[in-house]
Amino acid sequence: MVKKNNFLQSKKLLYFQGFIEKYLDKPWDFRYISQNPTLTMDFVEKYPDLPWNWNYISMNEFKKHPRLIKKKQKELEEKSARVIQKKMMHWLWSPYTKDGKIGLMPARGMRECGIPFPE
Repeated sequence: MVKKNNFLQSKKLLYFQGFIEKYLDKPWDFRYISQNPTLTMDFVEKYPDLPWNWNYISMNEFKKHPRLIKKKQKELEEKSARVIQKKMMHWLWSPYTKDGKIGLMPARGMRECGIPFPE
């Protein structure tokens, strides 16, 4: 259900901005357009000379396009995974743990080679 809403919202956004762009020469009331929640900052930056109501624009939350949200979320997940992997590798391969015992992988290697280690 959420995907359908995101899809409809993105279609509404593209339709809204495309319609205004297509008929930019018409006498639009930009005071009300500035309040539209589907308005994006990219569109405002593209046409900064239009008579925007900057007070309304500053109150607008500027909902992002769903594809941009998914892209940002994916980048954040990948970054989190890299941090976890780095910490995990450090945890596995560190020679000593915080309590002074031999780390997991060095202890395993010592055990496989038959090297005695203090407990």
